[in-house]
Amino acid sequence: MKVNSIMLDFLKGKYFSNGQSFKFESENKELINLIQYIHTNLKEKRVIHVGACDHINLIDQKIKNNIYLHKIITEVAQICYGIDIEKEVIKYLSENYCINNIYYYDVIKGENLPFHISDKFDYLLLFDVIEHIGDPVSFIQQIKNIFIGKVEKVVITVPNAFVLNNVKNIFKNIELVNTDHRFWFTIYTISKVLTDAGINVENIIFINRYYVPKKNVFLKFILKKFPLLRDTILVEGRL
Repeated sequence: MKVNSIMLDFLKGKYFSNGQSFKFESENKELINLIQYIHTNLKEKRVIHVGACDHINLIDQKIKNNIYLHKIITEVAQICYGIDIEKEVIKYLSENYCINNIYYYDVIKGENLPFHISDKFDYLLLFDVIEHIGDPVSFIQQIKNIFIGKVEKVVITVPNAFVLNNVKNIFKNIELVNTDHRFWFTIYTISKVLTDAGINVENIIFINRYYVPKKNVFLKFILKKFPLLRDTILVEGRL
């Protein structure tokens, strides 16, 4: 979905509505997941991966199942540098899996980067990061200050508020959530956060985080027909 001029006027505060509706017009009805996106778009690219580590208690199983994102990105990309604030996890990955391309770096402090950027990188990735940040606008503004002129494109993923499980759990009076998350997002709200932070939003895609098994025929049918029920919003933009 491209951001049209009408939506952009609302995002930039030119117009206001207490009940504006935006129709999602998907250019690609195919059901893709984040790993497929990585293989398609990041192959042989120069990549910086912000928040690369993941939760330490999830890493072993993800690596075993071949779904640990930083490892996949590293294998696909021409070059990949990861940054994170979790020193313990960085050490764990190095000692147990020989993953040595993640560096400690605190975006908020904005000190010198722990690696040298000689040429412009193709992608700056923030996969499943923004929902963990208390002040996402300020955080993204700082990201922009650090990396502007150093990267071609930024790609961000966030959890979709309209994900099918949330819809189903409404009828059970249940909220199922990662307890470190601060936010769920919609097309508009993540675009608003990024626009406020000075990011030029170019494209929005609804994807699934992981593969949907082939045997789940009905689920695949529903997710293809109604993209807004997929679990992840992916935004492509520029600093």
